[in-house]
Amino acid sequence: MPVIPQNDKDCNNIHGTGTAELEALNVAQHTAQIVRFGLFRMETSQLGLNPEPGRVKSSVLTPTRRSERLSTRQLNSALTLGEELRSQRYILPFQVDVSVWQLMGVRAEGFAPAVTLPLLLTMVAYLGPLVQSAMDAPGGFTAELQSALDVQSWRSCVGDAVWLRNQVVAPLTEELVFRGAMLPMLVPCAGPTGAIFTAPLFFGVGHLHHIIEQRRLHKDSMRVILLVAGMQFLYTTVFGAFTSFLFMRTGHVAGPVLCHSFCNSQGLPDFSSALQHPQRSALLFSYLMGALMFLVLLFPLTDPFLYGTIPVCSLAPAPASVC
Repeated sequence: MPVIPQNDKDCNNIHGTGTAELEALNVAQHTAQIVRFGLFRMETSQLGLNPEPGRVKSSVLTPTRRSERLSTRQLNSALTLGEELRSQRYILPFQVDVSVWQLMGVRAEGFAPAVTLPLLLTMVAYLGPLVQSAMDAPGGFTAELQSALDVQSWRSCVGDAVWLRNQVVAPLTEELVFRGAMLPMLVPCAGPTGAIFTAPLFFGVGHLHHIIEQRRLHKDSMRVILLVAGMQFLYTTVFGAFTSFLFMRTGHVAGPVLCHSFCNSQGLPDFSSALQHPQRSALLFSYLMGALMFLVLLFPLTDPFLYGTIPVCSLAPAPASVC
């Protein structure tokens, strides 16, 4: 039987002592890993988008090569953090009967519903934007569906380094780190609910590097840049809470990865254009229905019963409400 910490004191005693010094050291170790990845995100994002003069010359690294290097380093960082979690036992201060990969949501049990139901739930939330996109398409819904199923279109996307970065590499590496690696570190003492609302804050901070990029481009004033960065922090934090919830309820990282990729492809819903659309009433109805159906289906489609035993829940102190 794994020894589950029941309170903050037990979290300290699990590590062999209850001293404040060791508690601070444990927190510092966890925080160092998170900050290190945040700094890495800033560095690689600048490498992929705006290399510094003298460090990486655009004549040497084409956009494709920069994206390939960015992809390799992001994936390597995610795998390295996972290895450190295993070897240094940051998330295993007590014995559990599952592997670190299973704790990170890489497992076979319940895989089929994990790659379909969370994505379906996200698409329901985007019902309004999807209906608007079909209305505005020249050929309507049929043309949109044919485009989505067009093999040549997919081949073109796969050959685009920027598309691969935004739709494949970024969702995969960010979900592995901010959900797969970070949540098992936070759950033992913060609990499932606390972890769901704490991890997204780091995810939001991980996107603030855009302030540096915009300052280098000199496109907007600092006030505008900070306003945009604040909005981006807000919606990335909200999205991070949603995917953290998916991870804790399903025990899989595959669902959050697919939802992340889908949301990257869709962007933020454009409410202003919906209000000015000729078929505004129908669009607003679809936006409202999408929101209501999302709330109704949120818990049924993420019922842990559908996904088998949730490994990360074995780390949770009682009561594990979300699990």
